[in-house]
Amino acid sequence: MPLDLRAAAPAALALRSAASGDLVVPELHVACTFFSRLVGLQFRRQLPAGQGLLLLPCASIHTCFMRFAIDAVMLDGAGTVLRVVRNIRPWSGAFAPRGTRAVLELSPAPATLAAGDQLRLVVRRDLPDRLMRRLSCLPTDHLAPSPTSKGAS
Repeated sequence: MPLDLRAAAPAALALRSAASGDLVVPELHVACTFFSRLVGLQFRRQLPAGQGLLLLPCASIHTCFMRFAIDAVMLDGAGTVLRVVRNIRPWSGAFAPRGTRAVLELSPAPATLAAGDQLRLVVRRDLPDRLMRRLSCLPTDHLAPSPTSKGAS
């Protein structure tokens, strides 16, 4: 089933800056299956501010069938921003640099992220083990107690 960005709040996932602790993406959605990555944000009317889509694993993106421009943030497995591509218009694409593990798609915004920034995944509630295994490549802060997060920070 395609990803539904209109899921009830509060979001289970967010991304924060490792340096400042500020939330960069308060409401993070994940596409980690072939079909959910393929569909991504296609056919959506917009991506509201504060929301983002994390494509994992991912080495390139396209904006075919999209109605709006996006910013793309390429991340390595340590959560380090490798590259930021701003204002990717519909019917375009972007290739990620070598070492990219995930791509974060955001609404175009003033420059808040730059290459070299460190991001951490914030898990606010229990998630299925299958999803947590896929997300394990990124540094994670668990705010919800779960069997997989005991003792983790």
